[in-house]
Amino acid sequence: MTETPIVKEITFFRLDEDFIRFQDTVGNAVNHLKELACKALDDSPETPEKPAEIARIIFADPIISDFLIRTSRLAVFSKELAKSFRSNLDALAAVKQLKFFYNLPTVAVLQQLANLVAGTDAVEATQKWNNIVERIAECKLGFMPMRILLQEINAPPCYEDNAEYLKDDEPHAVYPTSIYRTSHSYVLAKPDASVIEGIMGLTLTTSIKIVYGLLSPENHELKKIYQPFGRCLAVVDNKVEKLYGEAIQAYFDQHNIELKKLIFSGNETDKHISVVEKILVALKKNRASRNQPVLVVGGGVIADVTGCATALYHRNTPYVMVCTSVVTGIDAGPSPRRGCDGFGFKNLFGAYHPPVITFTDRSFFKTLHRGWVRHGIAEIIKMAVIRDESLFCLVEQNSSDLLWTKFGTDMAEFDGDHEAFGKLCDLVIGKSLEGYVRSEYGSLWETHQCRPHAYGHTWTPGYELPSGMLHGHAVSTGMGFGAYLSFCEGWTTRGEIDRILSLLSNLELSLWHPIMEDVDRLYSAQEKVIEKRGGNLAAPVPKGIGKCGYINHMPHDRLAMRLQEYHEICQGYPRGGQGVEVHCKDVGLEDPATMGLVNQELPGDVNGHENGCHENEKEKEETNQANTSKAC
Repeated sequence: MTETPIVKEITFFRLDEDFIRFQDTVGNAVNHLKELACKALDDSPETPEKPAEIARIIFADPIISDFLIRTSRLAVFSKELAKSFRSNLDALAAVKQLKFFYNLPTVAVLQQLANLVAGTDAVEATQKWNNIVERIAECKLGFMPMRILLQEINAPPCYEDNAEYLKDDEPHAVYPTSIYRTSHSYVLAKPDASVIEGIMGLTLTTSIKIVYGLLSPENHELKKIYQPFGRCLAVVDNKVEKLYGEAIQAYFDQHNIELKKLIFSGNETDKHISVVEKILVALKKNRASRNQPVLVVGGGVIADVTGCATALYHRNTPYVMVCTSVVTGIDAGPSPRRGCDGFGFKNLFGAYHPPVITFTDRSFFKTLHRGWVRHGIAEIIKMAVIRDESLFCLVEQNSSDLLWTKFGTDMAEFDGDHEAFGKLCDLVIGKSLEGYVRSEYGSLWETHQCRPHAYGHTWTPGYELPSGMLHGHAVSTGMGFGAYLSFCEGWTTRGEIDRILSLLSNLELSLWHPIMEDVDRLYSAQEKVIEKRGGNLAAPVPKGIGKCGYINHMPHDRLAMRLQEYHEICQGYPRGGQGVEVHCKDVGLEDPATMGLVNQELPGDVNGHENGCHENEKEKEETNQANTSKAC
């Protein structure tokens, strides 16, 4: 008998994944860093340490060199390592950056070491480390890549030996294109290579932070990102520029970071492939780099068009998202899906390209039109109903205050504890974000359609734009109808349905819109959604509050019957189930139906995002007797 030939196996990137031992390494390094600060930083004004000497003391230290080398060999984006740091996410964030220390500017490496110390209760050591970072940042040594610095200070040969090892076994760590993603593959081939089978994988990392007062000079979040590069290239919505442009400039001036702002309009009409092209030209003109994240400040449209542009520029350029609207802050901002319109179709072009870090700062919400706050809360309710009953209860108990104080930013008529309510607002935002990203990040590239966050987005693309409705109101009608369909399936009780519909109604969101009487329109949208969802309807609906189920079959006659039944239920709610400030024109925005965006042959984005309108900018535009454009 002829022996079956052995298939040749090719593997890539052998890594040291001794995570338990690495935890001890981190602990030892952090304890040693506390002591090392005193040695490296001489506080005596008579004999100040020179920057090169400070760097030599730190990086020639055997404990620190061992820690950095071990970190460079880790699969830092692995689930196993993440789990081992679940009780210390700040340390995890630092470790994810330090893996790439060879390629980072020196001050960036020192900043991450300082962050590890800051995560402890060592106040004096933390201050010394911050002083070290500032001292190195003041000289050109701070902007020197670590691999060059190590040569300059005659660092121990272990660094160079490790770099040689990494070139073959883990090139990401020594010559990364981006420190926010790694790839891997597994290949099998016949002995004569006539057949080759390959499996490829891409791992991305991102961070999301809820902050308050991001543009305050005392807040160092943006400084930590851009100080190591000495400059920041920012794409800013033009309405946001009018409201916050001076504050943005003052922040970077305060920290001696060169700022170049690229100002683009964030209207819905600007969400077009031609605008993406303009951003690409601007990025090239201003020498955007693959290792320096672009700063994006705005809402849904700016996030989408800039996300598309950065995905195309060098095939992958990182960006940081600063969200200035509710919808962006809890949904569209951290989303990996970026789309733009073309040839009259919504999101005809797009990419999967999440920001490397998202900042949600509710202080921006103060200037939003209240109608846009209401519209944004709809997306929070979406995640509460389908993923998190505790979030639902929080919103249910505080819905009016969330809306009328604009998430604790307009407290003139609030007579409760301001600080406690601020914390509650952040908790609501945080829970909504957590539910969203747990759902969204599990289906990157929409590789499957068990997507809870699509709740309320199945039939609404067929009528959102033609009706001129705000996205949040359209989604609200979809959520109400979906809740009723769940009740018909026996998955949700009448009491639960009433809680869902009552919450939406109490916030003056829409349960019903007259356009929903056009069953053929909704059924046509359903057919196109099935095409988009790989042949499945997969309509997410609640299975009780806080859980999700999917309806996968809805014939035309049943859809017509359920819509009629649902309409009758809506009549029992205030305003017959209709909302307040339902349409874009009601909050000073152009009617989408007059903007060339409506195409009856294609529904809108199944999970589309809108911008927010900042209130004082709206008033200013109305004074000029011009159409108020959407701000991000």
